[in-house]
Amino acid sequence: DDYRNAIKGAEFGGFQKGQVQGNFGGDAICCGLMGSVKTVSTAKKFTNVIGRSLNYVECHDNYTLADKLAISLNGGTSQKGWKAYSDFNDKQKNELRAQNKLAAAFVFLAQGTPFINGGQEFMRTKQGDENSYISDDSINQIDLTLKTTFNDVYKVYKGLITLRKSSTAFTAGRRVVASTLKSGFTKYITTGTDASYCVYFNATAEEQTIDTTGYTKAVDITSGAVTESTTLPATVAAKSFVILKK
Repeated sequence: DDYRNAIKGAEFGGFQKGQVQGNFGGDAICCGLMGSVKTVSTAKKFTNVIGRSLNYVECHDNYTLADKLAISLNGGTSQKGWKAYSDFNDKQKNELRAQNKLAAAFVFLAQGTPFINGGQEFMRTKQGDENSYISDDSINQIDLTLKTTFNDVYKVYKGLITLRKSSTAFTAGRRVVASTLKSGFTKYITTGTDASYCVYFNATAEEQTIDTTGYTKAVDITSGAVTESTTLPATVAAKSFVILKK
């Protein structure tokens, strides 16, 4: 649970926040990105084999990711603090979407084996119900209209999956390094048999400057496909990520 907790906050021992909500834990994030393998010199490592770390931020129990983020942004600490997406202002709505996309990037671009819960890719809600085993369909159903409502989020998930499947860098990296540049700002380098990538994860509330030295392409996945450009960015937006390729 360490990487999950680092990304969006623990589910047990009281309501907590994680990296995407502004409660930064650099060591655990870096460890998770590197697959939690015992050869990495950081905390909370637990396996000798890349791929055995199961990376996720939402499963069948506890809050959905969208609900956890909504409660956090609303200042709550339980289901009583949940607020419907439609009741947030535009700035808050954009932040909820950005936090969800950033969490997905942490999961899909890390070494290990990623999984998501059904509907997570379009911000499924259970209306803040943390333990819905006894709840009716109005809570547990997967509302497919949300795929249209949150199509930008869905496309980011689709694009991240496509990118992951396109390169061994994200499934069996030969050289994998993750480091905290400053609190909430992480640099991740991974090299596969086919290509080398650098990803900047910015969980802070401010734009951050990045170093593109040695990289020739910027990778965009927001359309649901993987596209490359030789125009390299100088910064990464708040609550966002940038992918560079050699």
